[in-house]
Amino acid sequence: MLVRDLVIGRVPFAVVQAALPGRVAKRGPGHAHAHAAHPHAALLAQMLSFVSVGALCTTVYALLYLTLSDAWGDQTANFAAQLVAAVLNTALNRRHTFGVRGREGAARHHGQGLLVFGLGWGLTSGALALLGVLVPGSSHVLELGVLCLANLAATALRFLLFRFWVFTPREACSTPTR
Repeated sequence: MLVRDLVIGRVPFAVVQAALPGRVAKRGPGHAHAHAAHPHAALLAQMLSFVSVGALCTTVYALLYLTLSDAWGDQTANFAAQLVAAVLNTALNRRHTFGVRGREGAARHHGQGLLVFGLGWGLTSGALALLGVLVPGSSHVLELGVLCLANLAATALRFLLFRFWVFTPREACSTPTR
């Protein structure tokens, strides 16, 4: 539904911008429920912020991987670049995508972010190992292309886990007892 609304132009981008984390506080209480005008505005705002953060972190990852792969080897360079990008990604998404400020919960968020990193690293290192078996001696450009595709799958998983597990308020996760 969200993709359809984007394609046919039914997503009001002014409403989406108002739904971005931190915008409500800056614009005042009169806009607190501006995103309620369109059911997908808050989700779209999160997705756009997540993609922006992801693009920056992917650039950092790619530059680190290309810089380190000759000296450290493909798997070690992939791990190091993924780790640096994951820590940066968690910090930026925490603040900009999910609007979490302050130190409360930061250690838990980064710990969970490292578990999410582990899943992403497993996907990318598996793809790199498979490429090594299927195309021995492949170029760095092909390796980077395969890693970008694997990262795309890892990114979708990361967004879902961040949205529904890492940055979900603890109160929303617990079931009330009576």
